[in-house]
Amino acid sequence: MRLTAQARKYHLGVVFAAQNPREIENTIIGNCSTQYYGKASSPAAINTIREQLSSRGGSGDDIGRLKKGVFYVFNADANMRAPTKVRIPLCLSHHQTLDGDEVLERAVRSGTTLSNISTQNVLN
Repeated sequence: MRLTAQARKYHLGVVFAAQNPREIENTIIGNCSTQYYGKASSPAAINTIREQLSSRGGSGDDIGRLKKGVFYVFNADANMRAPTKVRIPLCLSHHQTLDGDEVLERAVRSGTTLSNISTQNVLN
């Protein structure tokens, strides 16, 4: 919990991934301004994700049926009104070794950065 608070304070990113999202403390989720929610299959995980999305103005009715590469994304700092469904390319590098600048360039070019989500990646 301290790590997420410090990371947010210094504008650092922390990635949490869990098969059972209920195990992540609410204070940790609260310190993460950017959140991605992918397909869930267990009823408990689906209900937890729906609760999280609902508390942010979304529904997530299809969270158990999302296709590969499709996620709900929410960012409180970007003034998003509700979680938005996006399609993310599965691989930015195409199995090439890239340096940091090349990764950022490809992410921006593909429209997958949160500050630059293109309308082609946003799903209705």
